[in-house]
Amino acid sequence: MLYVHYLARDCSGLSNCMTVTEEMIPRGGTIKMLQRNYIVPGTMRGASPELVLNPVVVVLDGMARPKSE
Repeated sequence: MLYVHYLARDCSGLSNCMTVTEEMIPRGGTIKMLQRNYIVPGTMRGASPELVLNPVVVVLDGMARPKSE
């Protein structure tokens, strides 16, 4: 499954978005993103690396907003 999740200062009109306030991260501050694969439930093993897609981060400049569906 593929998904999109936005982090923005203003999430109005966006679905799947988390508002990041200046109290959370000041302007000019840095945010580090981490995503990991989980262990398959009921086992001690993770997913096969050959079957897993690596995450991709796309940084938008904020000049144009995606259209919410």
